[in-house]
Amino acid sequence: MKRPIRAILATAALAGLAIGAPVAADAISDRQAAMKTVGKNVGPLFGMMKGEVDFDADLAKSSAEAIAEQAAKVPMLFEEQALDGKTEAKPEIWANWDDFVSKAGDMEKAAMAVAAAATDLDGLKASLGQLGGTCQACHQEYRVKK
Repeated sequence: MKRPIRAILATAALAGLAIGAPVAADAISDRQAAMKTVGKNVGPLFGMMKGEVDFDADLAKSSAEAIAEQAAKVPMLFEEQALDGKTEAKPEIWANWDDFVSKAGDMEKAAMAVAAAATDLDGLKASLGQLGGTCQACHQEYRVKK
């Protein structure tokens, strides 16, 4: 049975809309998952620095590497300008894209520096401030304050 071309095109257009609708929500949830991973891994690092968690070089290194991995994904995760739904991303991200991507690169580098320096507590303490600074720099500019 042959379908008229208009029916095929209309079906394709509707399918595109249906498929395209959740993309923004998916982009936001992917970004939020990445930021939660960063937060989950920042916790032990700052806990060690404050003496709230026993120093563990392997945990410090793996936590910092996980943060670096997420930072490397940031440009891809924010490529789509998705602001609908529950997001703390500001539109300034896309207006200042090069700066935003640069800040993500700074975070990745700082996290790798923590991974390299965290062979002992002094090394962790010496390197962790820079990582925290990269988080703060990005959040000040590009995250909605609660």
